[in-house]
Amino acid sequence: MASTTLPQLEFACNMPKVGSIDTPNGIPADKTFVRKFFSDRLVLPDGTDTEIWGFEDDTSGHTYPAPLIRVTEGDVAHTVMSASKRVHTIHHHGIEPEPVNDGVGHTSFEVSGSYTYQWRAATAGSYFYHCHVNTTLHVQMGLFGALVVDPKPDPSLKPGEKQAFAGGPVYEVERYWVFGSIDPRWHGLNHAAGLCDTQDVGLNDFRPRYVAVNGSFQPFDPSGLITSPDVAVTARSGQPILLRCLDSTYVPQVVVFRPEPNTGATLSPVLIASDGRPFRDRSGAFTPVPVARQSRGPSTVRPSTKGCPVFIISSAERYDVLLNTADDPAPPGVYPVEIEFRQWRHPHPPITQAPINAPFFVARTTITIT
Repeated sequence: MASTTLPQLEFACNMPKVGSIDTPNGIPADKTFVRKFFSDRLVLPDGTDTEIWGFEDDTSGHTYPAPLIRVTEGDVAHTVMSASKRVHTIHHHGIEPEPVNDGVGHTSFEVSGSYTYQWRAATAGSYFYHCHVNTTLHVQMGLFGALVVDPKPDPSLKPGEKQAFAGGPVYEVERYWVFGSIDPRWHGLNHAAGLCDTQDVGLNDFRPRYVAVNGSFQPFDPSGLITSPDVAVTARSGQPILLRCLDSTYVPQVVVFRPEPNTGATLSPVLIASDGRPFRDRSGAFTPVPVARQSRGPSTVRPSTKGCPVFIISSAERYDVLLNTADDPAPPGVYPVEIEFRQWRHPHPPITQAPINAPFFVARTTITIT
């Protein structure tokens, strides 16, 4: 069937493209970030390797995922992207720039050279950024990274204290957990696979064989742990911990905070924000949401059947989780955290089958309280 008979394919294949142009209405930036396209081979836990694409800055090297972008509320930011290979964009997910700087092809353009995306950090929270060309494939290939907007500094805070948003609770220890998974079949596809022809390349068929947190892969050994310092957490009892969590893949994760195995003590995680927006009534004081109290649907939090706090996170969602606060300190110990990667579909689901099945892979790390 010719593509001219399929308007949706013509729409997908006729996005504006530019080489290198100046940013319309450009103004001086408070912070500037360089993001250059690269392709490389990534070694997987079983010793095989696969092609990845990514964004690097001048000092990061070839990381998976791309380096963190961090700004402060009110900052004017410039993200200087160099495509270097075919066309790419950068979309700052959850940020609201003018359309020309949004990185979505049909509302702006795709870039084959370089372009400076200009945007203002309006609301403190957890976000991310990614390529918006053939988005489903390019994000899986590695063209994404975390983005944090901090509130303006509060002079009343003590040294070492920070806030996720103005008026919110303080934290001292922070991790941004980016949950990822890799389906090697997808990594053999070309740049525009499934986009501009009538061939079905199976982008609806995602079967990951490897899972990672912040690019650190879960070992195939069931007892193995992800111990990377940007994943595993160590804090003093009563030293508040903020976990920023992002699902960068196409399957949901169930995050389970397990009891300390020797003492049975439990953490008391509290959800304080979702998708860059705090859980509070802005007309009054901040009110946190205990993790175990929500129960509506697969994209909200719900109580564990084993009495351990649990929350579920879906594609592109972000949750901010606070724990070990001065008001609710965790006793010393090593607390396991399990990130269960699950499939949405069941091959033959009964009528009562929940949309999320048993985990096909579990990533494990720890929170150590001293």
